[in-house]
Amino acid sequence: MQVRIKRIDRDNLETEKVVIEVLEDCNMGRFLLFDTTYDEKGIESNRNRHMYLFPDLQVQKDDFVVLYTRKFRTSDLPSFQNKRGTTTYNLYWDLDTPVWNNLGDSAYLVHYDAWASKDAK
Repeated sequence: MQVRIKRIDRDNLETEKVVIEVLEDCNMGRFLLFDTTYDEKGIESNRNRHMYLFPDLQVQKDDFVVLYTRKFRTSDLPSFQNKRGTTTYNLYWDLDTPVWNNLGDSAYLVHYDAWASKDAK
């Protein structure tokens, strides 16, 4: 895969984030991130409460993409040059509550090449 989840900082809405490291030049607009949920027996379920579809964003090898759970504030930087000399892109999920709030929560980062949609009538 062209990117990988480097870490998840959890439990505090202000600082909660998923840090993604770019391994190869790519467009983040072909990735989807979602969390796991569990049934009443504690077994991982197929219900996904939180999904994030990344915007079209061309990134380069060694860049970082940081997805914050919280809402964007006008004082937030959309991107900056990091200590490695590459770019860190800050994105915002715009949620009001933490996503990674249970031990054992997992993040799934999925790459897709094609999709289809149809409006329900």
